[in-house]
Amino acid sequence: MEPSTKFKFATALSLWSAVLLFCAQQSYGQNLRDPRLHPFGGIRAAAARPMAAPGGQLTTAAPPQEAQGKFISFDAPGSCTIATFPGCTAALAINPLGEILGYSVDANGAPHGFLRESNGAFTSFDVPGAQFYTLVQQFVGPPGTSLNVEGDATGGYFDANGLPHGFVRDRHGAITTFDAPGAVNGTIPFSISALGEITGFFYDAKFFGHGFIREANGHITEFDAPGAGSVTTACFLGLTYPQGINALGQITGQYYDPQCNVHGFLRDRNGAFTVIDVPNSADTFPTAINDLGEITGNVGGAASGNAFVRDWFGRYTVVEVPGVRDFGPLDINLFGVVVGSYLDANLVSHSFLWIPGVALKMIDFPGAGTGQLDGTYATSISPLGEVTGTYVTNGVFHGFLFLP
Repeated sequence: MEPSTKFKFATALSLWSAVLLFCAQQSYGQNLRDPRLHPFGGIRAAAARPMAAPGGQLTTAAPPQEAQGKFISFDAPGSCTIATFPGCTAALAINPLGEILGYSVDANGAPHGFLRESNGAFTSFDVPGAQFYTLVQQFVGPPGTSLNVEGDATGGYFDANGLPHGFVRDRHGAITTFDAPGAVNGTIPFSISALGEITGFFYDAKFFGHGFIREANGHITEFDAPGAGSVTTACFLGLTYPQGINALGQITGQYYDPQCNVHGFLRDRNGAFTVIDVPNSADTFPTAINDLGEITGNVGGAASGNAFVRDWFGRYTVVEVPGVRDFGPLDINLFGVVVGSYLDANLVSHSFLWIPGVALKMIDFPGAGTGQLDGTYATSISPLGEVTGTYVTNGVFHGFLFLP
């Protein structure tokens, strides 16, 4: 990126930087004035306490043990080796074939996308016009990227004017950029299904978020949850924020009501909505859905400090993860195994696996840094239980793969 372009981009990005910094304060390690106002799903967690979930069960806090398995560290070819925003190599999504999607930043500060095959081979790609990718999980909550079993990938990027757009890259390497029709201040995709359907959100002229689903043929349908507050709401960045889509076309995410309370939702392919509210909690933040319709996320209020799983019958299991100050995103695989990350009281990130009916296990990368915002950020889990993510040491990002 030429210096003049960098300056132009930095100047044009000032408003979006303020938005991202606002979201960063709510997702990781800052003092929150209102934890409800967070469209990306991270929350400020209060002291965890036991909670009974009607129709479900409580998994109480217990000292978790380290998961048994093998860690593989990797860096994309040509990635930087010193602390550079937004990192050097970040791994964000893994599909059932063990392929990993992520981004890297080279020594000149230029961003690149990559696919890492199961044999360790890398394919780098560049989205035309991309100056920066919206894939920084430490600062905007769940990774704005996804990779399906066919090798189709989606994500977001900023152009030279500081405006975010979506892209989809098919298995053959063809890249298509797109925007939701109602987008004025940006489009951010979050998840792609096995059928190539993409969901995410876009911002209108007032920076209110609305959901969308993009079919494989490129047709986009915009939507809001029925209970979402009106455009006159006082909720900053309020309304509807989809987070995940499965092979059945079911979409989960969160919405803000007129009082700025946060609720989860499940949207069926036919457009019917179901409200998702974890019992005894003030706010519910779903972040992922598997192909069986099981949903995971985290909660605010009385159950803060807890993750949850909602099964296909609508029953809740609440998982109390000890030592949580701030939750990051959570993912769930076909067998209901949940992976996630959180910051502790010293703002060091840790990652965990929750195996239904078995145990809560830690999966911290050996040798990850222990400074503020250093540590392990697990972001995605495959049906085989393979976990990918990023570990940070002295501010330098590296990708990792955990094989159980």
